[in-house]
Amino acid sequence: MKTLADISEHITQCKGAGELLCKSEEMHHVFFEMGAVGMACGDLDGRILHANAKYSEITGYSLAELTQLKFLDLTHPDNLETDRKEYPLLALPLVWKEDCLGALTIYLGRLNAFSPQEVDLLKKIASNLASGIIAQRNRIAREKLQKELLEISEREKQLISQELHDGLCQNLAGTALMSRLLYARLEARNDPDTQYAKEIYDLLGNSVNEARNLSRGLHPVGPHGEGLMNALAQLAGTVRNLFHIDCTFECPRRVTLENETVSTHLFRITQEAINNARKHGEADRVVIGLRCSPKGVTLTIEDNGVGFPVKTPKKSGMGLRIMKHRTAEIGATLSVRRASEDGGTVVTCTLP
Repeated sequence: MKTLADISEHITQCKGAGELLCKSEEMHHVFFEMGAVGMACGDLDGRILHANAKYSEITGYSLAELTQLKFLDLTHPDNLETDRKEYPLLALPLVWKEDCLGALTIYLGRLNAFSPQEVDLLKKIASNLASGIIAQRNRIAREKLQKELLEISEREKQLISQELHDGLCQNLAGTALMSRLLYARLEARNDPDTQYAKEIYDLLGNSVNEARNLSRGLHPVGPHGEGLMNALAQLAGTVRNLFHIDCTFECPRRVTLENETVSTHLFRITQEAINNARKHGEADRVVIGLRCSPKGVTLTIEDNGVGFPVKTPKKSGMGLRIMKHRTAEIGATLSVRRASEDGGTVVTCTLP
């Protein structure tokens, strides 16, 4: 079973490889996708893996239909021999390091052969295409690992939350009850140690509340439809008590979400936005909004801090990247903008 450290290390390695290949992927997009020549990429068995728009236009098949065909399927059997003799066909291997990923096959719709300049250009395109395929594979693998990491993290949090609730919380509550009985007996006898028993009882009571809050924080959203509403209301209260920030929750009408996974992602997005407002934005007021409309559910977190930078930084922080990833996981959209020229930040997540 993969550990969090293993997955994190793999993500870092994949990310580094993806960044190195980013320029190659961009060149692949320019040369291949936007090319004026019909081009298709196939595997070693002749199956079409990918084609550009020009190739689709020439053959009359949609891009989705082409991926179900082989190159030989595009030529009538009676014309195969004639086409081989009269029309040039160039097949270039797609090689990355020592691996052959497939072949780039270019069919030229004229009788004269490929010129040396055309061959050189197409070789560069094939090289860039191979780099682009690797970059795309790395990105897909990285996104899959990031998703797995989040899922493992949530499962571990839920497990710890359950252990705290069923174990530590129950033990502390039982001990607090026993100390309450002890306090009552000492008080009935006017024992001089009554005050110490009272202090022990109060300390245990505080410990029970802290353990319950910790358990709730690890698994904040209940399985019922109003779980997100309740969790956000409790979060606002926790932020007020712990950080002395004027945090309020506004939900004019009842909003229900039956999918606990979606609700949990929205809650974690809210948590991250509040943490950013507190740590980086230096905000002392945060408003959490949850609304439902025909367009879907909209979650907003607005603060009065220094504000999101006017010029978006090239590299976003880990918190913002995680928020974007969580948003993508549930099929929602995320926007982060300045509230006004004077400052403040508004984070909006819309779930269709």
